Amino acid sequence: MFRQDNPSLKRNISRQYHELKTVEESIKKLMDRVYTRDVSREDLDRHLSFRYPNHLDEIQHPPYWIQQLFDEQVDWITVKGKAKAENKDLLEFWVAGTDIKFLKTAHQQQEKRAKKGKKKDIQPENLANRFEQLSMVDDANSTTGNDESSSSQKPEEQSEKRPDPEDQTILFFQNLGLPGIPPVPDERRTFAELEEDFQVWKMSAIERRSLHEMWRDAVRHREYESQAEEFANLAKKHEEGRLRVEEANNQNKVSILRKASIVGCTTNGAAKLTSLLSSIQPKVLLVEEAGQVLEAHILASLVPSIQQMILIGDPLQLRPTLANYRLSTDNPRTGPIYRFDQSLMERLSSMKFPMSQLEVQRRMRPTVSNLIRKTLYPSLVDHESVLSYPSIRGMAKNVFFLDHRHAEDGGGEDSVSKTNKYEVAMIKDLVLHFLRQGKYTGDRDIVVLCAYLGQLALIRRELSKEVTTVIDDRDALQLIDHEDNPDIAQLMAGTVTVAEKVSVSKKVIIRTVDNFQGEEGTIIILSLVRNSGSGENRKPRGIGFLRSNNRANVALSRAREGLYILGNAEDLCAKSRMWTGVIEELREHDMIGDAFTITCQRHPDTAYKINEPGQIIRVAPDGGCLLPCDAQLPCGHHCPFKCHSDDEHHRFVKCMKPCQRTCSRSHPCSKVCSQSCGKCQFLTKFILPCGHENEVQCWQLDSVADIKCSALVMKLLSNCEHSATMQCSTDPATYICTTRCGRRLQCCQRECASRCGDCQTISKRHDANSVARSHHKQHPCKKPLYCSHLCTADCSEEHDCGETLCQQPCRQRCSHHACKYPCSTPCTPCMEDCPWSCDHYQCPVACGSPCARLPCDRRCNGTLICGHRCPSVCGEICSAQTCRLCANEDQLAQEVDVIMGTTLGDIDPHGEALDELIITLACGHIYTVETLDGICDIRSFYRIDEEEEWVDLAQPPAGQTGLLKPPVCPACRGPITARRYGRIYKRGDLDIAEQNVANSMNRTLQTVHRRLETLLDLNQTRTSVTESFNKIVGGLQSAAP
Repeated sequence: MFRQDNPSLKRNISRQYHELKTVEESIKKLMDRVYTRDVSREDLDRHLSFRYPNHLDEIQHPPYWIQQLFDEQVDWITVKGKAKAENKDLLEFWVAGTDIKFLKTAHQQQEKRAKKGKKKDIQPENLANRFEQLSMVDDANSTTGNDESSSSQKPEEQSEKRPDPEDQTILFFQNLGLPGIPPVPDERRTFAELEEDFQVWKMSAIERRSLHEMWRDAVRHREYESQAEEFANLAKKHEEGRLRVEEANNQNKVSILRKASIVGCTTNGAAKLTSLLSSIQPKVLLVEEAGQVLEAHILASLVPSIQQMILIGDPLQLRPTLANYRLSTDNPRTGPIYRFDQSLMERLSSMKFPMSQLEVQRRMRPTVSNLIRKTLYPSLVDHESVLSYPSIRGMAKNVFFLDHRHAEDGGGEDSVSKTNKYEVAMIKDLVLHFLRQGKYTGDRDIVVLCAYLGQLALIRRELSKEVTTVIDDRDALQLIDHEDNPDIAQLMAGTVTVAEKVSVSKKVIIRTVDNFQGEEGTIIILSLVRNSGSGENRKPRGIGFLRSNNRANVALSRAREGLYILGNAEDLCAKSRMWTGVIEELREHDMIGDAFTITCQRHPDTAYKINEPGQIIRVAPDGGCLLPCDAQLPCGHHCPFKCHSDDEHHRFVKCMKPCQRTCSRSHPCSKVCSQSCGKCQFLTKFILPCGHENEVQCWQLDSVADIKCSALVMKLLSNCEHSATMQCSTDPATYICTTRCGRRLQCCQRECASRCGDCQTISKRHDANSVARSHHKQHPCKKPLYCSHLCTADCSEEHDCGETLCQQPCRQRCSHHACKYPCSTPCTPCMEDCPWSCDHYQCPVACGSPCARLPCDRRCNGTLICGHRCPSVCGEICSAQTCRLCANEDQLAQEVDVIMGTTLGDIDPHGEALDELIITLACGHIYTVETLDGICDIRSFYRIDEEEEWVDLAQPPAGQTGLLKPPVCPACRGPITARRYGRIYKRGDLDIAEQNVANSMNRTLQTVHRRLETLLDLNQTRTSVTESFNKIVGGLQSAAP
C-alpha cells in the first residue's frame, strides 16, 4: 500500500473512486433487472395496446355472462377445498381461465341432472353469488360428518339452507337469458393463428396461456435490447473511470517512489508497471536469480533511463518455467526453434559474454561437489568447513547411486505423472531408517527430491502413513492444477494429510527438483523415476526432463552431508553426456551398485546389503542391527532391546524389571525399576492413640498424628439431640445430621420430614452448643384441593390453597376425547352420547352430564379375550376387566374388599352376587362391586325399594363446601371412573368445572381491580403534581415586581 502524502492527490483519488463506485452500483441495478424475468403489468399493457389493440379491447369487454362472473368473484372463497386468490382484473381472469372452469363444472352438473332424469321445471330466481355453485358442488361431493353441528341437522333443514347445486347452475344461465350452457373451448392452435383471432374469450385454457407467455417473451426481448445498450454505455463509463482511478493512483505512487533510493518488485510487476518505472527514471537495474527469469520480462523492465544492468544467478541451473513444453529448449523437436525458456543470462553466457563467478562453495561435502565439479564447474573449490562433515549414520557410503532395473509407470514421454513404485517403497524404508538413527529429526535433515510430480504424490501418500510430510506451496498448486489428469487423480486418492494421521513426530520434506533450487538439506534422497526395465520387459525409452543439464545440476547440488540416488545408470548414460560424467565419477569411487549397504553405529563390522523393499526393517528394526544392545542402564540392569541407534545414551529406555529397592522399614517396592518408588504403600496394622487398630500404609507411620482413625463409633451430635454412627476421627461438630428432623411445623402442624442438618443450616443459632430448628426447608402443602388433587405449592402460614392453580391433567376424560389443558383451566364437558348402556338400561343424557339411568346389578354376559366370562357387572367395559381365572400371583393377592379383607384369590369366579363381582379401575386396582358402592356412596344418588332394587334417581347430595368431590381409589387416590358410578364422579367433575369457571372469573376480576387501582394512583399523582406546579407558578407570579 502507498501512503497518500499529497492532499490534492488524495482528494482526486477519492473523487475518481467515488465516481467509479457510482457506475458499479448502476451496473449492479441493471444486472438485477436483467436477471429478473418478471414482466411488469404496465409494460405488458403498453405492448398490447401498441401491437395487439384488438385482443386487448376484446379482453376488456367480455361477453355479458363472463362479466357477471367476474363482478361476483369476490364472494367465491374456496374451490374444491383450496383457497383461491381473487383475479385483480379481466386479463388475469382470462389467463387463469376461470370462466372455462365454471363452464366445465356447469356441464358436469347438467350431465348428472340428465342421468338422474329430473323433469321438474326450474323457476328463475335472483342468485346472490354465482360462484357459490362451485363450492356447493364440491361440498356435495365431499365427505360429511366432520362437523358435529352440521351432522346433527335434519335433511329437511339442510335442503332449506342449501339449494340443489345442479338446479343453481342451470338457473345461472336462465337468469341471464341464455338458451343453454355455452360450449367449453378445447382447441390447440398455433401462435400465428391466435394472433389473427380477436375472439380471445373463445380460446381454450392452453391457448390463453401460450398466447400470454408469447406476449411476455416479446416484452422481455424488447427490454433486453434496451438493457444491452444501457450496459454497453455503463461498461464504457466504467472503463473510463477505472483508467482515471489508475492514473490518479499512479501519480501518487510516482510522487512516493521518487523519494526512495531502492525500489523492489517482481519481474511480472515490473513488466506491468513499465509506465510507472519510466516516470521515476531509475538508473540501475538489479535482477536476482536472473537464470530463472524469462528474457522478455527483463527486456520489458528496461526503461529508457536504465544506464546499468546487473544480473545475479547461475545460467547452468534451472531455466524459467513454461506452461507449454513444446516451447522449452529441452524439447528435442521444437526446442531449438523456440527456446522460450532460455534466460538472458544463459544466452549471454552461451555467447561467451564475460561474467564473474563465485568459485568457493560452503554447502556440499567433497564427494558430492565432485559430481558437478567434474562435469560443470571445473574451477569449483571446497571451503574448509565442508571437509569435516561427519559420516551419515547407518549407511556405509555418504553418496551412493542405487542402479536398478525396475521399470517406470505412467503416461507419455512428456507426462508429469510418471511414477516408479519400486523407488517409492525403497525411499520409504530409507527415510524410516534415517529417522531411527535419532539424529536426523530436524526441519531439513531429510529431503526427498522427485523428478516428476506423479512420483511426489505417490511418495507423499506412502510416507504420510508413517511421518509428517511437508510439500512446497508450488508443488501443491501443481498437484491441484493436474487434478484433471486421471493418473495424478489416482495417485492423490487416499493421500493422508498431516492433520489426519501422523504416527511419528518427524518431518520429511518432499519436493520436485524444479521447486528446490536455492535450498539445501542434510540428506538428499533423489528419485529419478525414469527406468526402461530389464530382460524381456525392457523397452527403449528416453529420460525426459533428466537430459536437461540445468535440472541435473540442481538435483545433484542440494545435499550437504549425504546424497542417495535411485535410477537406471544405463539409461542415463545413453541419453545424457552430463549423467555419463556423473556415473563415471561414482564408479571411480565405488559409490554405485545394485544395493545399498547399511551399517550399525555401535557394531561397525555388521553390514547388510539392501536392494528390495522391506529388508531394512528385518535386519535393522530399531536403526541398528539384530545384535542385542546389552548396554548397562543407570539402574544396573541391561538394556532389553536389540541394537538401536535412536537413543545412544538410553535416556528414553524404561527398565521394566521389578524394582529391588526397599523402604526404611525393609518393605519391598511393588513398582517396576523405571518408576519412582515414591511413598511406601505397604499395608500394615497399627494401634492408634485412640485404642483402635487400623490398617495403614507404611508412609503414614512417619506422622502418626495425621492418621485418621476409620473405626465406626456412635457419637452424640453437638448441634442437635441426635446421635450418629461415624468414623472415630470425625468431629461431631462438623457432622451433618441425616436423621429426620421431626419438629412440628408452624404452617401445617405436621412433622418436618427433612434432614435435621438441612434445617440446622437455615435456622438461626440459639446458643453456642445447640440449634433451635425454628426454620425448616420448604415443603409442598399436599392438602387436597377442591379437585381432589394435592396442592403442590410451598406450604407456609400465609399459604391459601384456594389460590393454587392445579397443573395436574384435567379430569374431563371419556371414551370420546381427553382434555389437554391443566385441571384448573375451565373446559367444556363432552356433549356426545353417554356410552353407559347394557341390554337392560340406556343412559339418555350427554356424556359429560351425570348419568340418568339406574345401575344394573346383573353379571355381564360378555366374554374376555382369554375366553372366560366377564367378572364384572352389566354395562362395564369387558376389555378393562381382570379375569379371576387368568390373574397372576400379584393380582390374586390384591385386597378387593376393604371391610372383610377378602383378596381376589378368595372370590368365586362363577359368583353372581355384588360381593363376588369385581371392577378393575383405571389405576389397575381391583375391588368388588359391593366395596366400590360403599366407597362411592351410591345409595345417596339412587332410591331403592324395600327389596333392595333400584327404583329411581335421587338428588345428588352436596359436600361440606357445597361442592361434591369425585370418588377416589382407596389405595392410590386415583379417580374412580367406572361407568356404574357415572352419576357420582360426573357430578363431582361438573362441580370442579363450575369451581374452575368461578376461580377464573375471580382471577380476572382481581387483575382488572389491580389495573384500576394503578390507574387511580396515576391519576392522583398527576393531580398532585399539577397542584404543586400551580402553587409554584402562583408563588413566582406574586413575587414578581
